[in-house]
Amino acid sequence: MGKTINFPKYLSPMELSLMLGVSITTIYGWTSDRTIPFLKIGRLVRFDYSKINNWLKQKSISCIGDYS
Repeated sequence: MGKTINFPKYLSPMELSLMLGVSITTIYGWTSDRTIPFLKIGRLVRFDYSKINNWLKQKSISCIGDYS
């Protein structure tokens, strides 16, 4: 059985890059382009875990013949 990783409510760019399996440069590019939902407090960038999950669900594409 695989390990379950518990992420905090607010993720740092590094935590999000590890969670999504993309580079931190990609994460900063998405924030710069405003592609991904994020919070900015001064110079600090954080990502709300639940908003990221919703964002990912919106990006999901169903397969042809997916009857579930």
